Amino acid sequence: MKRQKDDLQQMLFKNNLSYKELKKGVVRLYRTWVLDERVHDTGTTDIYQIYNQQRTQIENNVKTLQEKLRKETVKHTQENQRILKENV
Repeated sequence: MKRQKDDLQQMLFKNNLSYKELKKGVVRLYRTWVLDERVHDTGTTDIYQIYNQQRTQIENNVKTLQEKLRKETVKHTQENQRILKENV
C-alpha cells in the first residue's frame, strides 16, 4: 500500500506535468497495480495469515494467563482461610 502511495506521489509531484504525461503515468500505475494484482495480492494474503497467527497466539496467551490467575486466586483464598483459622 505504501509503495502505491509513493508511486502516485512521484507521478503527481513532477514539475511541468502535462496532460499527456499525466495520462501516461496513470496508465503505467494502472498496469503496475491493477493488472498485476495477482503478484501484489499474495502479499496481502501473507499479511492476513500473519495477523491470524498473531491473534491466535495472543488468544492462547490470554487463556493461559486467565488460568494462572484463577489458580493463584484459589491458592490465595485457601492461604487466607488457613491463616484465619490458625489465629482463632
